[in-house]
Amino acid sequence: MINFLLFLFIIVVGVGIWLLGLPGKFTVQRSLIIKKPVTKVFSMAIDFKKWMAWQPWRYFEPDVPTEVAGSGMDVGDSYSWKSDFLGEGILKHVSIEKNKSVEQDMQFFKPFKSKMKIFWNFEDLGKDGVKVTWGSSSRLPIFLRPFLKQFKSAIDLDYSRGLSMLKSLAEKGKIASKVEIEENSSLPKFAYLGYRRDTKIKDLPLTMSEDFPALHKLVSKKKLKASKKMMPLSMYHKTNIVTGDVSYTAALPLEMASLKQAKAVAAEAGTAFVADVVEETPKAFMIRHIGSYVHLDNAWAGLFMYQRYLKFKVIKNKPNFELYLTDASKTKPEKNITEIYTACM
Repeated sequence: MINFLLFLFIIVVGVGIWLLGLPGKFTVQRSLIIKKPVTKVFSMAIDFKKWMAWQPWRYFEPDVPTEVAGSGMDVGDSYSWKSDFLGEGILKHVSIEKNKSVEQDMQFFKPFKSKMKIFWNFEDLGKDGVKVTWGSSSRLPIFLRPFLKQFKSAIDLDYSRGLSMLKSLAEKGKIASKVEIEENSSLPKFAYLGYRRDTKIKDLPLTMSEDFPALHKLVSKKKLKASKKMMPLSMYHKTNIVTGDVSYTAALPLEMASLKQAKAVAAEAGTAFVADVVEETPKAFMIRHIGSYVHLDNAWAGLFMYQRYLKFKVIKNKPNFELYLTDASKTKPEKNITEIYTACM
């Protein structure tokens, strides 16, 4: 018994020393050029009373209780929230240099206590608009230090989404992005002809603009029968937000009767082409995005957020499916409909 306790003590001390040796401090920042006068953008960015119009977390819980103390634009003013998804916290202006910079203090009370320094910088570009930089610095609690890279990547994504929506609101007067969820959805069994590749997340718009036209051309040339039940889609096999790597298959669903011919077509077309069957997904969590593909990452961020909050178990050997219900070449950006499915137990 004594030996066991001694062994346990050594393990605990060893883990503690390892955790203390891990880096805890981090800084994350994102920049974006917005083609509007700095005076307008500055006001939209720092006025707490305007935050819910564009801030990146509003989609997860649009009716979250919030409170603004003061005018929302002066030193000492604060913005507080209490959310099932985002926890509880307060953000306060501590320094403001009009149209140039802002410093803020953020304090979280739930799901765990922590503090963060937020900073904004506005570089006036004259007729070209303003370069907006949004960033933060903090130190993770010791028990979260092993996940430092994941935290930084998640925050980076949030700032990227937020600046993108701020840009849309400033330049176009609206944000073409709406998110809806269905906790109990499904997908039928389907055959497909696809093109698989590994790339970077940031390059997806370019690679997909090449993949789908090539697939459509091949299906038309070989007279394969497209599915009447399933829409074009992408299947994401692996996604790493830390490294920015993604492995996916762009796919055109086919009638089952065309599968044999499709396999011959894929073999002839080259190693990146594939024809196969995806079995039925009887239970899936689905999140629907209505709006521009520019803001599609709102849906993906929502998927990960809901997954953590609702604690549904994902089937790991199944890809995530991204279905395109509208033809982007014939649809206004704000009318595009995309559905993302993740198989769950």
